[in-house]
Amino acid sequence: MKQATRFLFVLIVLQFGFSQEKVDSAMMAKIRDEGWNRSQAKEILSWIADVYGPRLTGSQEFTVAANWAKNKFTEMGMENSHLESWGPFGKSWKLKNFSATIVGRQTQPLISYPKAWSPGLKGEVTAEVLYFDADSLDQIDSYKGKLKGKYILFTKP
Repeated sequence: MKQATRFLFVLIVLQFGFSQEKVDSAMMAKIRDEGWNRSQAKEILSWIADVYGPRLTGSQEFTVAANWAKNKFTEMGMENSHLESWGPFGKSWKLKNFSATIVGRQTQPLISYPKAWSPGLKGEVTAEVLYFDADSLDQIDSYKGKLKGKYILFTKP
């Protein structure tokens, strides 16, 4: 029994020891050299994040950024780089102008943004602000009937 176990152990060690793929050191060196010396990651990230910035699906900004990416892929040598539409999306949404101010003893700007696709408002709107602090369903239920007509803050001011 001991001999059979030893034989099986040696067989397994030999099988796994010789079955590993050889690492092509020259190719690994080329890949490393390409990454360290000719990487375009920083430049591409700058274009997509800083130049094209945040963009909503269906917006004109999204289309411009998607076309830039498609053209960049083609420039890099990728074949069949193209855009595909998906389902009926509906109307686009674009923020033209927004400001919020806290009015009280000391007036100050409130750094905030409206939720995408929220409807526009005509003129000035004034309402009470409520900080929504709920971590459980029971806490959420405690706000029932108290939110209508109020501005809701989801993160601590």
